[in-house]
Amino acid sequence: MKRFSLLSILLIIIGIIAYVINRSIGENAELFILIGFICLFVAVILGFMAIAKNEAGKLKYLTILMAFVVLGFVTWMEPFQIVRVLTWLKNI
Repeated sequence: MKRFSLLSILLIIIGIIAYVINRSIGENAELFILIGFICLFVAVILGFMAIAKNEAGKLKYLTILMAFVVLGFVTWMEPFQIVRVLTWLKNI
């Protein structure tokens, strides 16, 4: 059963789509960055759950790797997006 791994891949795709929507809309679309950040964070948690449940296959390792690569790419391209999201979460 690869339920957690597949759900993790789905959330990574949603996070990437949210980032692309943010890039196409403009500067002040913080909601899409927040949605993407939360989706990637939940994807990492689901990846670790897949490892804990000993799911078959190597997809569980790929999901964690992809999530960190996407977060690294976002941080490399726009480093202040992460700071903005963390500040926004702190003020809530």
